Amino acid sequence: MQFIGRCATVVALLMQTGSCSRTKMRGGVTTTTTPEPKALLKLVEEAVGRDAWGDMDHLEEKKLQDLEIELNVTFKALPKNDRGALEAPSVRYALHRHFIQRYGWMVRGLETSGGAWDAESPVAAMGDRVPEKMRKLFEERMDAHGLTLHELAVVAAATEAMVEQDVETRLEAVLKALKLFPNASEVANVNDKNDFHDKVSVSDGQKRSQAHDVITHYAASFIMGDTNEELSESRIKQLKNSFIKSYPRQRQVIEMLEREKKKVLQDESGKMKHGEPVTWDQLFAIVSNFGHHIGDIEETECQAMKQTLLGLEHRNGSGRVRLGDFYVQGSGFSESPAYLRARGALDESNPADPKVLIPNYLANPSNCLNPAGYYSVCCFDQCEHLMDKIEKELEAPVGTPEKIASIVSSIDASTPHFTWQENNTLPPTLVNLLNDVARHHGGSVPIHGRLFAQWMHQAFPRECSFPHVELVSRFSEDLTVSFVQESERKEWKGRARLA
Repeated sequence: MQFIGRCATVVALLMQTGSCSRTKMRGGVTTTTTPEPKALLKLVEEAVGRDAWGDMDHLEEKKLQDLEIELNVTFKALPKNDRGALEAPSVRYALHRHFIQRYGWMVRGLETSGGAWDAESPVAAMGDRVPEKMRKLFEERMDAHGLTLHELAVVAAATEAMVEQDVETRLEAVLKALKLFPNASEVANVNDKNDFHDKVSVSDGQKRSQAHDVITHYAASFIMGDTNEELSESRIKQLKNSFIKSYPRQRQVIEMLEREKKKVLQDESGKMKHGEPVTWDQLFAIVSNFGHHIGDIEETECQAMKQTLLGLEHRNGSGRVRLGDFYVQGSGFSESPAYLRARGALDESNPADPKVLIPNYLANPSNCLNPAGYYSVCCFDQCEHLMDKIEKELEAPVGTPEKIASIVSSIDASTPHFTWQENNTLPPTLVNLLNDVARHHGGSVPIHGRLFAQWMHQAFPRECSFPHVELVSRFSEDLTVSFVQESERKEWKGRARLA
C-alpha cells in the first residue's frame, strides 16, 4: 500500500507538470503514452492574466482561428513528433514563413542560417517584449511536447503582439513630439498607461486635421528614422520633411494612410464623421494597419529592382549579374563588394569574375526598412510562393524525387513573379541533382533542408536565394552597409567590358 500511495503521489505531481506517462497493455504488448498537456492558451491566461498584458487581444479565438488557417499548409508539410507537434527548428521555419509571406517581416531569431533550421529556440528572441511567464510557458511546451497547430498559432499571435508594442511606443513618442500626448497632471493615475491613452484626443477637421499630422509623422519616423531613436519636436519635423522630399513612394504611403483612416473612422453607413475627436484606439488601429501593409508598398520597389537586375543578367535565366554591370551608370546599386560578400549576395566561384546573386541581393538588409532592432520590413521572398505549392501538394516533410519533380514541373507562369522556362519541364541536370539529394537521404528528399534549398536555387535562380553556410546575422550591429569607392567601381566596370 505504501508503494501504491507513493506512486499515486508521483503520478499526481507529474500530471500537474503535464509530463506524466501511463502504461497500457494492448494485445500483450506494453505501450507507454503521454497524456495531452493542459491547453497552452489556458495556461497563458492563468499565468499572465488577461489584463496584465495589453496585447492579450491578439489571443482571441477568432484571431487564432485565422492564424491556424494561414499556417496550416506549412504545418502539414513539416516533420512532427509522436504527438503530431512541431519541435523548435520546425517552429522557427513555420513562423519565419508566415511573417515574411504575410507582411514582409523578417523577425530576429526566426531567420535561417545557411538554409538550415537549427534547434535554437524561436521564443528566445522575444526577450522582455513578451512577459517572462508567457515566454517560459512557450519554451516548456516546445521542449516537452512540441507545438500543435493551435499552439503554433498562439506563439505566432504573441510574436505579432510583440511588434504591436513597438507600434504603441512609437505612437506615444510621435504624440509627445507633437505635444499632443497628455501631461501627468491630466490623468488620475500617472502609473497607469491606459489613463494616458484614454486622454488622447486629436481633431480631424476637413481643412486642418491633427489626426492626419499624427499618422503622417508616424509613417515618416517608421520609414526614415533610426531604430528606437528619441523623437524631439525638431527631429520629427525633420523626418517628415525628409519623407516628403526624398522617399520615392511617399504618395502611395499617404494614400494608404488615408484609406486606413477612412476604414477606422467611418460610421456604420460607411460615411466619415469629420469634426469628431480621434481617440488613441483609433490612431493605434490606423498606424498598426499601416505596419501590416507597408510591405506591399515596398514590394513595388523590390520588383522594380528585380527588373533592373534582370536587364543586367549576364546570361538569360542565370539569376546573376556581373559585378561590373551591377555598378553600371544609372543602375542605382552601390553596395561595396565587401558588404555584398558578407551578406551572401556575391557568387565568387570564379574569383576573377564575381557575380551578384539577384534573390540574395533583394533579401539584403540594405533593401529593408528597419523600424526596430528585432524586425525589419523586407522584400517578399518569391521562393516562398514556390515552396507553398510544393508543400500544399506534398503535405509531408519528404517526398520521392519523382513526386517533387512532377510538382515542380506543374508550376505555371501564373505564380507571382515567376520567371522560369516556358515548357515547364525539368531539364535532365536538375532531375539528376534531385536524385543526388535523394540518394544522400536514403531515397527521399527532405524539402526543408539545405540541400533542397540549394536545388531550389538551381531550379529557380531568379527567385530562390543560394543558402550560404555561414553569414553574419542580418541583425548584427557589427556589419553596417558600406558603399563602393569610385575607383573600385571603375575597375569592376572595366573588367565587365573585357569579360
